Amino acid sequence: METIIGRLVMYMNSNGLNANKVSVDASLSNGLIGKAIKNNKGLNSDTLEKILYTYKDLNPEWLMTGEGKMLKKQKETSVSEPTTSYGSAKSDRELLELQRKLIVSYEDKIEFLEKQIKNLQSQKKYENHN
Repeated sequence: METIIGRLVMYMNSNGLNANKVSVDASLSNGLIGKAIKNNKGLNSDTLEKILYTYKDLNPEWLMTGEGKMLKKQKETSVSEPTTSYGSAKSDRELLELQRKLIVSYEDKIEFLEKQIKNLQSQKKYENHN
């Protein structure tokens, strides 16, 4: 399964971007993207939000889940939609929905890990009694 950082690298490669350029363009901490790539680490929601606001052609659904196409479809019309200072209302809703899905995914992972901890604790108690 491809990770978010792996998909970001695919986007960067297809657009001739390097980690430093993305960090600078998105006003991220120096080296943040490079370190995430090197260590194959995830990105927090604030970082993803800045990247998506900077690279408006990047499809948030694809970046977060791998579903759909890498790039958003080009608008059929030359009239642009009204935007807030952070982006369009539609992309704000999309981002909120993706963040909600990410939270649910993390909650599921936490629940799974808590069950594993309980199982290991039970196993350890059993081994200590024998």
